[in-house]
Parts: sequence; C-alpha cells; structure tokens
Amino acid sequence: MIETAVWCDPVRMQIVNDLKIYNEVRFDKKFDELELLFFHEDDPLDARPFTTRFFFDKGTMIVRPPAGDTRRYRVKLTGSYKTAAGAQQGRISTVTHSVGNLVDATQMIWIGPASSEQDFVVKTYRTTDLMLNDGDLYMVNPAGELLAYHHDRHGDFGDWKGKVIGSAWGDMTWIGAARGGSIYAVSRDGQLRYYHHNGGTFDDWNGRVIGGGWNDVQPLGVGRFGQLYALKANGDLLYYHHDPSFNFDISGRVIGGNFDGLPRVFTGGTNCLYAINPGGDLLYYYHDDSLVFVHSGMRIGEGWGAFTSVTSSGNGEIYAVEPGGLLRFYRHDVDKKFMHGSSAEIGNGWGGHGPLGVVAAAR
Repeated sequence: MIETAVWCDPVRMQIVNDLKIYNEVRFDKKFDELELLFFHEDDPLDARPFTTRFFFDKGTMIVRPPAGDTRRYRVKLTGSYKTAAGAQQGRISTVTHSVGNLVDATQMIWIGPASSEQDFVVKTYRTTDLMLNDGDLYMVNPAGELLAYHHDRHGDFGDWKGKVIGSAWGDMTWIGAARGGSIYAVSRDGQLRYYHHNGGTFDDWNGRVIGGGWNDVQPLGVGRFGQLYALKANGDLLYYHHDPSFNFDISGRVIGGNFDGLPRVFTGGTNCLYAINPGGDLLYYYHDDSLVFVHSGMRIGEGWGAFTSVTSSGNGEIYAVEPGGLLRFYRHDVDKKFMHGSSAEIGNGWGGHGPLGVVAAAR
C-alpha cells in the first residue's frame, strides 16, 4: 500500500547496517564492503545514481535527496565479500539486493544478516515504526509440532525457522494464544485446555482442562487472556470470560448474530473481532465492556479473500499469509485507516501452516 508523497524540507533517509562486516555472515563468506546506489524512478536502467554511499562497518547514515524532488527512488545495495575456502581465498564476488519504488526519504532502510541461504536482507520502514511492539506467532506444522516465532518491532524474526516447543499437537482442532506464553487449545473430544510456557518450557505438558463441549461450537480466537469467542452453527457469536483461576464468570453468552454467512471470523485483541465476507471485504467489529457493539460489520478493507490464514494480535495489527507463503503485516489506526507501509512482507515460507493456520498472541 504505497501512497504518493511529496518531498518536504528537510527530508532524509536513515540507513542502518547491522551486518558484521569482516566477520562471517555465512560459513564461507566475509563481507568487505557494502555499496548503496540511489536512483530516481525515471532512471529504469539504473544508469545515473544521484548519490552513492558505502558501509565498511556496522553503523548508521543519513541520505538526503535533492531538495524539492517529488520523484520516487530506488536503492540498490551490493555486497562485496572474500571467500574463506582454500584456493578461493581473496576472490571478490558480489551479490545485489534492491529496494524498489520508495516513496520518500521518511523511510528507513535496514540491512542485516539473514538465514544461511541468503547473504543479507534489506527491509524498509517508516521512521515512525509500523509496529507498536514485538510479537509472537504460533503454528502447528504437518508433523504435529507446535512452533513458536518471535519478532521485534521491525518485524525481524529472531529465528526464521521457528522454535519447536511442543509435539503431538496435530490432534488439536483449534489453537489460540495470548501474550506472556498463554496458549489455548481444543482437543478432538471437545475439551478446552490451557497451556503456559516460558520460552518453550511448558508448566504442564498435558495442559489444564478448563472447559468442555467445545466441539459443538466453532472457536474463533482469544481477545486477551481470559477472553474467548466462538460461533454457533446458526451464526450466533458467543462470548466467554474466565478469571486468573480459570473460573468462567461468563460462558457462552450470545452477544451477536448473523455471522453464519461469513467464511472467516477472527479476533483482533481486546473486545475486537474481524470478518472477511464472501466478496473479500475486511469487516471490523468492536464491543464495549458491557458487551454492546459499538462497531458492527464496518468495512475497512478489500481483497482479503485470497489469504490462506489471517490473524491479529490487537492494536489494529493483522498478519496475513498469501497462497505462496508470504507473510504480510498490516496495521490500521483508530479511524480504521490502514497506515502507510501496511502490507509489508515480513516473512516467507509460511504456507505450511496447516488447517489451524498462523496464530498471533493477543494483547
């Protein structure tokens, strides 16, 4: 979602290099330097860079485009490295990564180490962070393993492969999560179980049974710790709430209806839900603490029907997986307008999420 922008004065772009130059990024490579070339959009062949900058070590730099320039621009980054393998030592090669169609200089380019299959990654952010905080995601892979992922406020994952924190989760029919390591799951016999982990170590590997009969409803998600939602077959929206001792003071109260015609409904943090209708529109719902809806079916987006999994951590933050496995991040403001930079790609290879999908820990 790139919007047209005009240069303002002063404008500047911040570039942050986190690569360990002169240290091994991969087992066989040591970077010597990073060259950044900045091109205007009317130079499609990248023949005339308006400025060139170099990194010889980790650090930060500021780049200013020409004053009054209203054109977009691109950045091409080339890394030179010397291989460390035997007779090839001293041979210089290059790899190139480009960032295209940048809007203006209020964006930030971040360069950092990637997986063992890549040399480095280049990502862009607005100077005002798109994400409010870091985040946690969960996924059950085809082997039935529960994987945990953690990213920082820039969307960078500490372990892009995910950390295996559980096994035999393939028998679960639904999972949900809240911040602080709280995971809810429904087993095939309809039992609602609660799990808590601290960095992957569960307090009780078998979980704590806190409810039954959940195979008669369709669980939707967790609004926050203690707040759960489900749907009845007739489209009624059910609300559940338990205290810190897991005693339910509200259990299956009908707070809404007419959700049966919606192919996908998911929670969006405290008191919030989203739905995707058959036409691919994204709808927004919000109720107050007395369970009265303030917004109901408010259309805030389109083109959401093709995603294979959609989940939200709250605060208007939504993660969506494309059919090819790309993980995208969106965030809207209090007016339900998606913020500049939404749809940013923050991961790949997420297509193996299985029927339980990708689950964000709710705030």
